[in-house]
Formats: sequence, structure tokens, C-alpha cells
Amino acid sequence: APIAGGPPPGAPAPPGAPTPRAAPAPTDAGPADTGVVPVDAGPADAGQSTDTGPAPTDVGMGGFGCMAPQGTIALPGSVAPLMGRTTGGTSMVPSALCRSNTSGPEHVYTVQVSTRTGVVFDTDAMTGTTFDTVLSLRSVCTNPSTELSCDDDSGEAPDNSSRLRAVLDPGTYSLIVDGYNGNSGNYTLRATPFTAASNATCNTPISLPLGDTIEGQSLEGSGAPSRACRTSSLGGQLFYSLTLPPNTTAQLTVTPTGTTPTWTPVLRVLNTCEDTACLADAQGGAGTAATTTFANGSPPPITYIVSVASTAATTGTFRIAAPQRSG
Repeated sequence: APIAGGPPPGAPAPPGAPTPRAAPAPTDAGPADTGVVPVDAGPADAGQSTDTGPAPTDVGMGGFGCMAPQGTIALPGSVAPLMGRTTGGTSMVPSALCRSNTSGPEHVYTVQVSTRTGVVFDTDAMTGTTFDTVLSLRSVCTNPSTELSCDDDSGEAPDNSSRLRAVLDPGTYSLIVDGYNGNSGNYTLRATPFTAASNATCNTPISLPLGDTIEGQSLEGSGAPSRACRTSSLGGQLFYSLTLPPNTTAQLTVTPTGTTPTWTPVLRVLNTCEDTACLADAQGGAGTAATTTFANGSPPPITYIVSVASTAATTGTFRIAAPQRSG
């Protein structure tokens, strides 16, 4: 309806009425234009990648032991970090061999291996792991005697995290994330595959003839650690076989080579792969050689297993020598 007292819609304005003025244009109250086209200072839209690896996967609480694993880890290949919470769960899996009092609630993962690979499992994520973890890798989840590798405190946070190293043939395994002395909480589990050396397991040693030296060896592809004879030895092992004639003494020397990183060698001599006691053993210093001597006093020749490792997870290069000595 027309406004009361005003002209009807569409009627001309009466004589003498003011001419309507257009509304003023909006004013730009921002900074003065510089004439410069804004530049995108971020990463290029194509040809570059900002991928920092797979996004973490939250597996939640779960905690139904060997009967209902949290998930499957497929190796080799890229594996996203796995975040879980064991608080409120129940301990349902037998304790690990490396740490008997693992009475915390467990999370179990199925590890599926398609081709031979090395792998490091760890709970080192400083912001993601809140309790004292223990990691156990087994062929049979419910049977600790099938344990292939185990660790309590070798991680970057010694009182809180674990780091387990192993070389796995194709097959199916169980990885157990447990808590020491009833501990539970949040954790971040990482799996990092690596290329394993041919002699990274005790059943595939390299032959070391008596009187020879093998140069250019590297612990980077080493297998699971051992605490036999040297409980402070946390680094992965490489294996060699050495045959001694009757009534012969041998001297073994492992010498770190290169300048970085500096590491401390550990040398062990075993009768068999199953032995938990050493026939001979030695530990060097930081960057210095480890040497041990042993003898075959029996009539037949004997083949021994020789293990080379590091006191820590640090890897490095070395040479191993077995000069012959008289009986």
C-alpha cells in the first residue's frame, strides 16, 4: 500500500520536490592498494609432496587377548602408527620371557609377513605412550616359549618405552603390547621394516675360515638382540660359523671401522644356536676392538657359532678376524 500522504506508486514527483540521490558507494577501509598481486608463499601446488607418512590409526581399547587381535600388521611395507589404550582391560596373555611380571592388560596384533624382512617395533612416541610397555613377538600367541624377540626398556624413554628388533621369514606371528607390573595406559606402536643381512639369524651364518679376516661388515641389517653372557647388550646380532681342528686355539677380534657412529662391540662364541651360555665372550670399548680366545680340546673338529653385536641400538661397520694359533 502507498505511504499515507505520499504520491501513488509510479506517479511523477510533484513540482519542486528534491531529486533523489543514489546511495554512496561502499568505502574500502582496508590498506591502500599497492598494485601488487598477492603471492602464494606456500608449497607448490604440483610437483612437491608434503606426505609425512601414513596417518596414525586409533585402535581404541579392545583388549581381548589372543582370541581377538586389535588388527593385522602386514610386512614388509609402510605401516601407519597404531594408537591404543589398555586401561580398563584384563591381562589374558602369558607373560613375556624377557620380563616375567607383565601383568598389565594386553593388546595383540597379528603380524603377517609375505617375504623375509627385518622389522623394528617400538613404543617410542614420546607424546603417545604413557606407561611402562613390554613388547613380545611370538610364533604362537599363547606360548611364551615360541618367543622370537622381546623387550622391556630399550626405547628412547628408558622407563616407559620398548624397542624390539627381529628378522622374520614369511608366515604369521603375534605381537603383544603388554604393561610391566600391571601398568596400563595409552601407547603409540610403530613398525619400521628394514632389509635384513643374509647372516642376521643364527641359522644362516657366514663362514669365517680360520686364519681369515672379513671386511666391510655392517650391523645395520642385524637381527634380534641377545642378553646371553652380556645382559647389557641391546644391539642386533650378525652370525658367523668357525670350524676349529682338534687341539687348536683360535683368537677372535671384532674391530669397529669408520668414524661415525661410535659404538661398542660385543663378541660371543656359542656351541649351538640354542645355547644361553657362552663358550667365550668379550666386550670392547667405544670404537675399540673386542677380542676373545677359545680352544677345541677334543679329537674331532668342531664348528662354533660366533655372534657380533653392539651394546646399544647404534649400528656401525666392522671387520672380524680369526687368526690361527697353535694348539
